[in-house]
Amino acid sequence: MSAIKQDPRVLLFVNNQWTDITYDKTGAGDGVRVESGIEMFQGEQNESRKPNPGWCKMVFGNKSGDFTPRNPMGTYAGYLNVNTPTVVLLDEITDSFGRVSVNSWGSSDTGELYSNLGTSGTASDFQVAGGVGTHTVTTAATYRMSWFDPAVSTAPFIRNTIQKVRFTLPFTDVTVGPLEPANLLCRQISTTSYYMCRFVINIDETVSLQLNRVGGSGGLTLAGPVTVPGVVHSAGQGIWVKFAAIDDDIMATAWVGDDPEDEPHDWLITASDSDPFLEFGWWGIRTGAGAGNTNVPYTASYDNYSVWMGEFTGEIPDFNGSYTDDNGDAVVAVEAAGITRRLTEGGPQFLASIRRWYEQFATNSPDWYWPLDDGELSSTGRATVFPAGQASDTAVFVFDYSIVVPYTPDSSSKKHFSQGKIAPWITNCVELTPDNSTFYVGFPKGSADVNNQFWAVDWVFRCGSETQVLFRLGGDLAPGVTILGSSVDIFGITIDVPGNLLQVAPGLGEATTNFFIDAITDVNIADGNAHRFRLRVNVFSGTGIDYTLSIDDVVIPFASIAVHPFIVDVLTIQSVNYNLSTNAKSVSIGHVALYLTDDPSGDDAITFSAFNGYQEETAKTRFTRLCLEENIDTFIAFIPDPGGAEMGPQYTDALMSQLFELMSTDGGMLVEYPDARALNYLTLDELRAVPVGLTIDVSAGELSPEFKPVDDTQQLRNKVRATKRDGGDYTFERTDCRLSTTDPK
Repeated sequence: MSAIKQDPRVLLFVNNQWTDITYDKTGAGDGVRVESGIEMFQGEQNESRKPNPGWCKMVFGNKSGDFTPRNPMGTYAGYLNVNTPTVVLLDEITDSFGRVSVNSWGSSDTGELYSNLGTSGTASDFQVAGGVGTHTVTTAATYRMSWFDPAVSTAPFIRNTIQKVRFTLPFTDVTVGPLEPANLLCRQISTTSYYMCRFVINIDETVSLQLNRVGGSGGLTLAGPVTVPGVVHSAGQGIWVKFAAIDDDIMATAWVGDDPEDEPHDWLITASDSDPFLEFGWWGIRTGAGAGNTNVPYTASYDNYSVWMGEFTGEIPDFNGSYTDDNGDAVVAVEAAGITRRLTEGGPQFLASIRRWYEQFATNSPDWYWPLDDGELSSTGRATVFPAGQASDTAVFVFDYSIVVPYTPDSSSKKHFSQGKIAPWITNCVELTPDNSTFYVGFPKGSADVNNQFWAVDWVFRCGSETQVLFRLGGDLAPGVTILGSSVDIFGITIDVPGNLLQVAPGLGEATTNFFIDAITDVNIADGNAHRFRLRVNVFSGTGIDYTLSIDDVVIPFASIAVHPFIVDVLTIQSVNYNLSTNAKSVSIGHVALYLTDDPSGDDAITFSAFNGYQEETAKTRFTRLCLEENIDTFIAFIPDPGGAEMGPQYTDALMSQLFELMSTDGGMLVEYPDARALNYLTLDELRAVPVGLTIDVSAGELSPEFKPVDDTQQLRNKVRATKRDGGDYTFERTDCRLSTTDPK
C-alpha cells in the first residue's frame, strides 16, 4: 500500500462512456483531490485460498453536486449506480526527446527502448535531436513506426492505457493524397496487429480521426472518420492527439494548444471492440503517407509523448458525500474495489448445470424445454424454453392422459413434483410411482417440411433394478391418414430391467428392435444413477428414416425403416408420455428437451457433460468455463485441458462458492488483474513453476541477523480426507516418510 503523487488519470464509466474526471473542468471545485493522495492495494500477501479484493481510495471534489447520485441536475445523474466502473492510470512512460539518437529513437526519458520499423524505409528515417523525435516517410502508401516491444524493452504488456503526443509538420499544403502523422497504436501484438487511432490531414488541411482494428481477427474500421472541429493544419502548428483503450472501449480526441489546460477531457470519437487477439499488448507511434501523396519525402516531428498505464481497475459501490461546517466545500470519499468484492457479496444460486446448458449455453437450442424441477406443490411442469410467440404454458407437463386442450391435471399431480431424485448436483424433478401414472405433454407443432424432416427429444431418467417403463412419443397423423385403424401414431421405447430388454418400436405397424441391456457397452441404466437419453429421428423422402438412441455418451444406432406417416406427415400434436407398469418401482424423470428446428447431433458429448455436472474437467477448464458463462473476462484461451486437478460435479452453489471449491480442490490461487476488471486462476502447478523473483545474498549483508530459515510447507499435507456431498469419504495418509503420521518411535 502506498500514496502516489504522480500525474494520475481517473476515469469513470458514466454517460455510457469512459469519462475523465481527474481535473476540475468547470472551476466549480470538482475533480479528484490529487493532493489528498490516491491509495491502492493490489495482489495477495500469501497464497491465500480466498482472494482479497484490490481497493483504491480517492476523494472527489463535489461542489457542483455532480457526484451526488440523487441530484437530478448533476452531470452524471442516473449513471452513478452501485458498482460504477472506474480505472486509475499513472504516467509511467514519458519522453521529451531531449537527447540525440542517430538512426533510431533510442530510449525514452523513463528508460524504455524503442523498436523501429519502416516499410520501404531505412534506419536514417528515425532520428532524435533538438527536442523532437522524427519519422521521415519517403514514398506514398508507406509508413514508419516506433513502439515499445517488451521483448527488448522494460515496457510491460498492458491492457488499459492512455497516450498523448504532439506533432508538427514543416509545411502547410497537403497535396494529391492525405498524410497520416501521429497514428497512435495500442494493444499491439505484432507489427501488423493492433488497434490504431488514425489521424489524417486531408488535402484541404482539415483533420479527421478514425478508429481501426489492424490485423487481429480481421482488419476493420470501428468508427469514423470524424472531422476534428476547429482544427486546420498549418506549418509549424503543434497538434495534440490522445488515444485511450479501457476495457473493450477505445477512444480518441485531438486539439491545438500549448497550455495543458487546453486539453479536452471528453472524447471526440469512441468505439467498442472485443477482439480476442488484441486483449493486451504494447503501444507506439506510426507515421504514414496516403496513396498518391506528393509531399513525400516528408518529416513529422514529435514531442511530449506520455503513456498512462492502468494501475487499478475496479468498481465504486457508492458515493457518500460530506460537507464543511460553513458549506464552503463538498467532497465525496470513495473506496473502489476489484470485482471479487462484488462477486463475494452474494449472488444467486446456480441452476443445475444441465438446465443452464439447455436454457443459456446450448450450441443448438431446443424448441421446447421442461426442466420439471418445479416446486412440490406444483400441478404442472411449465416450459422454460419455448418458441417465439408461444407462452410458457402453451405446452405443460401434466398427469392426465387426455389430449384435449387445455390440459387439466389430475388431483394427484402435486404428489409427484420435487420428489424425484436425479443426482446430488441436479435439483429434484418428478417422481413417477407404480400406480400406472402417466406424464403427458401436448402442443401444436404446426407445419413441417415433409420431404426433409427431423426431430429429437432428450430426457433424464433414474431407475432401479425392478423398473419396467414405457416411453411413448405420440402424434396425430395428417387428416385422413390412419395406421392400423388409428389416427394417432406412437414411437415407443420400453425399458424392462427384470427382462434385461431395451425395445424400440418406431411407429405402429413397424417391427421392433430389441437390445439386451447388459450388452450395451459402458452403460448400466439400472444402477440407481441418473442417465441421459436422446432419441433422434431423421427422414429423407423416398429413402426411409434413420433413428438413433443415445444413452449418456453411448450412441446406439438402429436400422432404417421405410418412410412412415408419423414422421413424414405434418404433426398437429406432439406428446411425450411416460407410463409405468403397475409392478414397477418408482422412477425419476426430468429435463425434457424437444428439438424441431436445430439438429443437436453435434453436441451429444457436451450435453452429456453438462448433465454429468462437468465431472473430470480440470480446475482451469472449469474456471474458464464458469467465467465465460458469467461474462467475466479471464483472457485465457479456452482449450480442452489447460491444467489443474480433475473436478467433481458442479453443484448449484453461487459463483464464488464454485470458485472457492475449485481452489480448495486444486490448491491454486484466484487473482484479479490490476488493469482489467477480470479474473485469473493459477493452478498449483503454475504456482510451483513461478521463477525466483528475488535473490538475497547473506554474505553481502543483505539479510539482517538473526535470521532463521523456514521450510515452505504451506501446501504439504500428510493426511487428506475427501468427502462427497451425497455421502461417502476417503482418507489418504502418508505413513512411510519424514512427514509420516505414525508414531516416530
